[in-house]
Amino acid sequence: MKFVVGGILAAAMGSAQSILNHASFGHTHGLSADKLSDKVVLVPPYPGNQQGALWAKEKVTSPEWTAMLKFRATGPEHGGGNLQIWYTKENQAQIGSNSAYTVDKFQGLVIVVDMHGGPVEHTYALYTPALLILPQSGGIRGFLNDGTTSFKDHQHLDQVAFGHCEYSYRNLGRPTRLQLKQDSTGFEVTVDERLCFRSDAILLPTDNYFGITGASSETPDSFEVFKFVTTSLSSSTQQPLPQGQAQQPMGGRTSDDKAGSAASIPEMMQDALASSYQSSQAQFEDLHNRIQAQGHTIENLFAEYIKSTAAMQGRIEELHSKLARFDQVRNLESKLSGLESDIAALRKDFQQKDYSKQFQDLHAGLKARHDDIIETLPDRIGHFVHSHGPRIGLWIILAVGLQFASVGGYIFYKRRREAAPKKYL
Repeated sequence: MKFVVGGILAAAMGSAQSILNHASFGHTHGLSADKLSDKVVLVPPYPGNQQGALWAKEKVTSPEWTAMLKFRATGPEHGGGNLQIWYTKENQAQIGSNSAYTVDKFQGLVIVVDMHGGPVEHTYALYTPALLILPQSGGIRGFLNDGTTSFKDHQHLDQVAFGHCEYSYRNLGRPTRLQLKQDSTGFEVTVDERLCFRSDAILLPTDNYFGITGASSETPDSFEVFKFVTTSLSSSTQQPLPQGQAQQPMGGRTSDDKAGSAASIPEMMQDALASSYQSSQAQFEDLHNRIQAQGHTIENLFAEYIKSTAAMQGRIEELHSKLARFDQVRNLESKLSGLESDIAALRKDFQQKDYSKQFQDLHAGLKARHDDIIETLPDRIGHFVHSHGPRIGLWIILAVGLQFASVGGYIFYKRRREAAPKKYL
C-alpha cells in the first residue's frame, strides 16, 4: 500500500505542474528519441556571425505561466554573442532568427542575454535588481514593444529596457537556469533561483508565441539549449497536444483521462465518512483526488517559498548596501566627535588658564618695536635720499664744462678758416 500511495503522490505532483507540451521541449526523455543528444546547439562555436532559432508552433492561451530555459554559453576570452527569449504576437515567419538588435517592429516581450552589462538609465516599470555578480561580465535585460518601435533603427536601445541585472553567464561549466514568470502579481525574471528583476506593473497578454533566437559575433560564443519548459499556473486552462504526441500512460490511464480528472478535482475537498464509500474504486478515486489536491497545495507553498526567498535575498542585498553607507556615516560621526572633543579641550584650557602676562609681554614688545620705527625712520629716509639723490654741484660743473667746450670749438673753427688759402676767380 505504501508503494501505491507513493506512486499516486508522484503522479499527482507531476500533473500539478501543468506543463504546456506544445510550448516545451527537453523535459521528458531528452530532446528526441531518434536523436542521441540532450541539447540543441543553437549557435555553433565555429564559424562566427551565425544565427539560430527555435519557435513554438502554437500560441500560449494561459494568462499565468512560467517559462524556464536551461542553456549554456561557452567561447574564447573575447567572444561575443546574444541569446533572446521572445513572447510575441509574431511567430517565426515574422521574427525568424533575428536578435533584439536586428529585429524590426514587434508586439510583446524579449529577454536578452549578452555582454552589454551596465546600469539602465530609464525604466518603464519597477526596477529591483537583486543579483550583482561582476561589472561588465554580462547581463540580462528585458524589453517591451507595442509594435510602434523598430529596434534595429533605435539609436539607444539600452534606454528602453524596463529591467536589468548583471550576471556572468559565460564559461560556467554548467547550464544556467533562466526563468520567466507571469501571474496576477506581476512579471519577474530569475536566474539560477535568484531574482534578477521584477515589476508589478506588467501584465502580458495571452495568445502569444514563445521563441528562442541566438546570434554570434565574429569571435563567436556557442549557445547550447538543453530544455525549455512552459508551465501553466491557471488550473482551468487546458492546452491542446500537438498532433502525433501523447504522454505515456500511468496507472492504465491516458493523459486525456488525467487532464479531465484534474479539471474536476477541487482544490479544497470536503471531509467524508469512510462508510460513504461503497466500492474500492470510489475509495481509490477519493484518495487520488485528495493526494492530487495536496500536491497542488504543496506546489503553491513551494512557489510562495521560492518567491519569498527571492524577495528576502533582494532585501538582504539592499540591506548590505545600506550598511556600507552606514559605515561611512559612522566614520564621519567619529571624526566629528574627535574634532568636537579637541575644540572643547581648547576652550576649557583657554578658560582655565590666565594669559594676561603673555598678552602684556606681547603688547610691550609691539610698543617697543613701534617706538623704534618712529624714532629711526625719518633719519633713515633722509640718509637714503641724501646718499642716493642727485648732486647739484656735479650738474653745474657739467654745464660750465659744456659751455667752455662749445666756445673753444668755435674759436678753433674760426682760426682754421682764416688760415685757409683764399681762392680767387
